[in-house]
Amino acid sequence: MFERSQISLSFTLLLAICCSITFVLTDYDIVDVRELFNYDSNLILKGQVYRFISYPLAHEGLLHLLVNLLVFIPLGLCYERYLKNPKIFLYTLFLVFSFIPAFLCFLGSFLLLELKELSLIGCSGWCFILSVWLAKRYSSRMSYNYSAKRLIQFFPILLLIFYSVVLPESTFMGHVACILFGYLFSNGFLDHMIPTSEYSVIE
Repeated sequence: MFERSQISLSFTLLLAICCSITFVLTDYDIVDVRELFNYDSNLILKGQVYRFISYPLAHEGLLHLLVNLLVFIPLGLCYERYLKNPKIFLYTLFLVFSFIPAFLCFLGSFLLLELKELSLIGCSGWCFILSVWLAKRYSSRMSYNYSAKRLIQFFPILLLIFYSVVLPESTFMGHVACILFGYLFSNGFLDHMIPTSEYSVIE
């Protein structure tokens, strides 16, 4: 059990390293990963469907990368520790937390011109969804400490304010949508989409 837990914990750091590498490749003009990986509905219509899940790995700049990793690494490690299964962890991040929101944007792009021109990039979506999961999971365990309970319950909102101040050019409504998606996920509405195994913890 200890060995499996140790293995799973490395995947958050591996993803953080991947995000860092894609930034370096773009920043040093080796490969423009930002243009290659970002979500773009027009390019998806041309067959580049991998963009549904690749956009979290690319970032606009150094500050964007550092802020996202600062938030994602502790949240990702916490979620890995909970799942205890690296395959389910990666499946959830890319197919549930990345593909579904992007696919909903893609469907909406046929109705709203604003969504058709929308470009998604960075792993902030993972951060906001996981912040809601963390708030719901741990606030219920803090009945003895009212102040701490209220603080963690408002963690997604505080995170939204933090992003709006530090990264004002980021998509505010996109982050709000991820928070709402996080509540759907945290309240079990997407449980049927996530596989279980003998090594996962389902409560």
